[in-house]
Amino acid sequence: MVDGELTSKARLNFESGDLFEVSGTSLPRDGVMPFIGLNWLAIRRLSVGAGYSGRYGKRQYDSSGRITLNVEI
Repeated sequence: MVDGELTSKARLNFESGDLFEVSGTSLPRDGVMPFIGLNWLAIRRLSVGAGYSGRYGKRQYDSSGRITLNVEI
């Protein structure tokens, strides 16, 4: 931990490989990660979706959107 932030780290390895570490971005203790999404079944085999996700904290912010179209054949 650095300055009250939560860090994301993992130590991994493949079956026949060496150990390695993967680090993600840290999340402040006062951070929030909202997500909202909607899916609409337009017709029997066609659906449309939209979503938003964000990451907000003391010294950082990030947001993203997504639109999907699913067709079953």
